[in-house]
Amino acid sequence: MSALVVVPRSDGTQEEALALASTLATRPHAPPVLLCGSGEDFTLMSRAVASGVYDYVPLPLDPTDLARKVGRALRSRR
Repeated sequence: MSALVVVPRSDGTQEEALALASTLATRPHAPPVLLCGSGEDFTLMSRAVASGVYDYVPLPLDPTDLARKVGRALRSRR
């Protein structure tokens, strides 16, 4: 079992990353999708979860937080 983490491209926007994450999350048999983005963008966070993204991981990445959220996503799929 795996999880998918979507990180915005350096030349892209948060909106593009959200659209990609939402599309991936709604595919049949998709693994849990986590979206990375600005830790201060609470609107994007709530939109991500509302669109089917499993969780939101603030940037800059905190390895401990990322590992915890990926672990929780994987346990939810069992």
